Amino acid sequence: FVSRRNGYLEFYRQTKDIRRLPFIVISAGSSLLLALLQMLSDLRTKDLTSNPALKPDHYIQVLAALELVVTLPCIVLYLVRTVRFNSSRASPDVQQDELGFMQSHVTSTEVG
Repeated sequence: FVSRRNGYLEFYRQTKDIRRLPFIVISAGSSLLLALLQMLSDLRTKDLTSNPALKPDHYIQVLAALELVVTLPCIVLYLVRTVRFNSSRASPDVQQDELGFMQSHVTSTEVG
């Protein structure tokens, strides 16, 4: 949001999906975790005699690991793109458009 507000619209558009994906994955994982824990709770009350290979804690760990595997590359990619963008010290998109507009009028050699 700050990049868009400061006039870096192209950078904002390029990184929009990368910034949103971790939130979507964590939200979906939390919803899935809620449903999974309810299902495991129902199964545990029905069948107390069996000893399952995966305990409820293991399901939580597997889901958290999957969330991490999906979100970590997105966060690293966003970090890399942000560092590259900041190191380029590009002027805001609005100023670049104005400079291009001004140069096109200044270099015109038409008479008449």
